[in-house]
Amino acid sequence: MENEQKETQNNNSDGKFDMELLLQSLEKCLQEDGSIHIDSYIDAYIELHRLFECLGTVFGFVASDVHSKINILQGHRRSEIGDNYESIQTMVNYEESINKLETDDYSSGARTLLRLHRALAFVVDFFRSVAEVDDDAKTSGLAQTAYKDTLAKYHPWLIQKTALVAMYALPTRKNLVKQACKQSVEEALTLLPKVVQSAQSVYDATQKFYEERGILNLK
Repeated sequence: MENEQKETQNNNSDGKFDMELLLQSLEKCLQEDGSIHIDSYIDAYIELHRLFECLGTVFGFVASDVHSKINILQGHRRSEIGDNYESIQTMVNYEESINKLETDDYSSGARTLLRLHRALAFVVDFFRSVAEVDDDAKTSGLAQTAYKDTLAKYHPWLIQKTALVAMYALPTRKNLVKQACKQSVEEALTLLPKVVQSAQSVYDATQKFYEERGILNLK
């Protein structure tokens, strides 16, 4: 890889969340050799960040954190040691070899990706719930339940309270999709179950690897 790697792009320039592009990125994450491709993971999260931004202040607490984590991973990939960050597996092996998995003087990619991994659990739960309700169903309760079951476990009480109150503003399923997605409501809802399945596969593979390496609780 060249010393100056270009920042990951996912070819979505109109600012709206592209469900199809998210699906494509998720499908590319899992490689035939069992590795998890970091550039594709970053691309998926660039698209999810667009979703959070499209929903405004409701997911502001997630959007800002996701943006900073994407920047850290992209920084590692662009650096002269970027080859070590080609996959989650090579990243963890490298940072373990230099004793940088959990130190304050280094922006650990493994620790950074773990934060995104936890957010992916929220996305999977929320998307799955949205896929199962009617167009006129409110999504606020779905988001609150998904948040309580996933990300809330890692947030202090004040952030939890702020996030749950903000979620009351979420619209019905139909209006949420119309507000956020590049695709039509019909197209987006057709893609949604596939996105859930692919995101779950990426989550499960990452969870298994982190668990096997004993690094699910990096701080």
